[in-house]
Amino acid sequence: MGPLLIGFFILVIIIGVLLILYFTAYNRLSIIKIKMDNANNIIADNLEKKQALMEKLYEKIRSVVTTKDYLKDFKNLKNRNLNNYELDKELNEYLQTMINLKEDNKNLDTKAINKTFAEIKQIDQIIRANKVFFNKNNNDLFKQMKGYTKIAAKIAKISVKNSYEIKEPVESSL
Repeated sequence: MGPLLIGFFILVIIIGVLLILYFTAYNRLSIIKIKMDNANNIIADNLEKKQALMEKLYEKIRSVVTTKDYLKDFKNLKNRNLNNYELDKELNEYLQTMINLKEDNKNLDTKAINKTFAEIKQIDQIIRANKVFFNKNNNDLFKQMKGYTKIAAKIAKISVKNSYEIKEPVESSL
């Protein structure tokens, strides 16, 4: 065999090893990314449900509390283009205001309103669990991005995302 043929075989072996390394790294990273995307989708769906329930609460609160609209910008929330992180933060702020209004006004202490708050609390538990799962996988993704894996991530356009802020659930006297 001539030196040209040996050089060609060495080149094929090197390219083969590089491809194996790339696909191994890509598979590891894409599995983590899929887990993160699934958690993010669950969060988005549940934020939508939470917002719909809070809209029902908003109407009930407005019918009872007529002196001042403490939640005046709540209706405009749908028109704003917010990501999951921002929407979650805004909804939690409005929810706290709604809880405070309920606690300050006996006319808002009804079975229907309490049931809606309980449903929101269940949704918040699902959201919180998925935030924890998302953050765990986001941290795993960060840890994986070393050496040639970082190159594979750049080629596949996989990147570390901002982690969700996880606070204790909003509590009330419900």
